[in-house]
Amino acid sequence: MFGIPDLITKAIDNLSGQSTGLDDAVDRLNYLITTFILACFAIIIGTKQHFGQPIQCMTPPEFQSGWNEYVEDYCFIQNTFVFPQDVPLMRPERRPNALYLSYYQWVPFIFLAQALLFYFPNFIWQALQTQTGMDLQTVVAEAKRLRTAFGKDRQEGTVSLMAYIEDCLRCGSRRSKTNDAVWPRFGRSSGTSSASVMYLFIKLCYLTNVVVQFFLINQIIGSNHAFWGWEMLGDVYKGRTTVDSGWFPRVTLCDFVKRENGNTHNHTVQCVLMVNMMNEKLFLFLWFWFLFVALCVLLSLVYLFATLVSSYFRERRVLQYLS
Repeated sequence: MFGIPDLITKAIDNLSGQSTGLDDAVDRLNYLITTFILACFAIIIGTKQHFGQPIQCMTPPEFQSGWNEYVEDYCFIQNTFVFPQDVPLMRPERRPNALYLSYYQWVPFIFLAQALLFYFPNFIWQALQTQTGMDLQTVVAEAKRLRTAFGKDRQEGTVSLMAYIEDCLRCGSRRSKTNDAVWPRFGRSSGTSSASVMYLFIKLCYLTNVVVQFFLINQIIGSNHAFWGWEMLGDVYKGRTTVDSGWFPRVTLCDFVKRENGNTHNHTVQCVLMVNMMNEKLFLFLWFWFLFVALCVLLSLVYLFATLVSSYFRERRVLQYLS
């Protein structure tokens, strides 16, 4: 599992142009920037829950301070619920319209899981690079070094790099059935074509991941609307409160039992989920951020696919880099 300091260092390296060159801006948008954002959100919500006051409950006046703290802690770790305000509150077994909330305790862990999902395709790509039959990182690093070299050092380094790439391609060409195959087989003998197919697979992983995140968010907040982000913005524009819309409710109810002197007393208290104010803003931002990332990955995937399939685009790209 990666650490936050390592992630910050990697972000600084990429921003300063010290990337390995085996990914593009869209890849870094997924595994670096989005992962960093989700990790920061997890820290923010986790700090609020464990060191702040995520919930406040209105307890009966006869309760002492110790019971007030107990009720708030109990209601936070248990599932609070939302009940229509225009309907008389009934016993727990007679509440068919009650909406129980069970996500807010797990929000920091959900953000961490999402961060790992966004980083996982890059982890796979790093592992697959060793299966291409070519040391891609060394090739790219040497090519970058030669861009700033001059004279004899540049010429000798270029000839050596060309010879290495030619040997790798010749080795893959001898073991392949045909030299013009669009989708050659995987393995060390496939050379750079195998690396291209692997990279296309990683792009598909990024796209699949961000699409799954949309469904994950819908399941978390209990919404049956795939485009609830637009609807929530519409509610804000119309002046409709979050309590009315049902998303990220801030005023909830909680049932608990108080035992004393052999007697039990059932209580229902009204609570304010202050942490949901932050959850609402963060999840809304993530919904639109995931939409932006999905569009970027889709465009990058289409461009990569067209470059790999069409010989015209491949030649144009090579000439562009050579120039």
